[in-house]
Amino acid sequence: MEALTVALGRVGKPSQESSPCGGAATAARANAGASGGGANGGGERGCHSPREELTGTVPSPADLAGSLMDDHRALAQGRYRFLAKLREFDLHRACRGLGYGSKAIDTAEWMQVNCGVPREQTQEALGVAYRLLNLPVIETAFETGELSYEKVKLIAQVATLAEEATLLAIARVMTDIQLAEYCDRMGRDQRARRRRQA
Repeated sequence: MEALTVALGRVGKPSQESSPCGGAATAARANAGASGGGANGGGERGCHSPREELTGTVPSPADLAGSLMDDHRALAQGRYRFLAKLREFDLHRACRGLGYGSKAIDTAEWMQVNCGVPREQTQEALGVAYRLLNLPVIETAFETGELSYEKVKLIAQVATLAEEATLLAIARVMTDIQLAEYCDRMGRDQRARRRRQA
């Protein structure tokens, strides 16, 4: 998760060396000015991807698609690691044994004070993390990056141990919106059955 945070921080702070429109484009403009070139002189080549600047080649659509899919999976894996650590932190009531933020009454308050995460967001994440303890198939799919956090959150609201394999198969072929509608219907059916049984 730390590596993911560092990587995201780098993306958010482009420099002349790393930005596609940074150092290379600046150098091109400087060269154009020195040689008398300009917009009409063809001195500036414009903005290119980092890979093109380094290798002189443009990635193929297939390469870009594969890279996007790998990154999407890595994001899900990083989110799982964060939830697993958050759950462990909460289980051990670790916020009470720290020298800073130790006055926090619970994990949600500690996260708000020390990480700037709203209480409601932490409480939601903890709810999902704890429900995953009873859904080993879904947790494994989340851990390997097969399912995104958004889909896991929807499934965790309605899944039981007996239903999780079916829901995993459904989640693999549905979009987030489709899965949300399916889980909403499933939740309504579950509540109706409980009322009849009461």
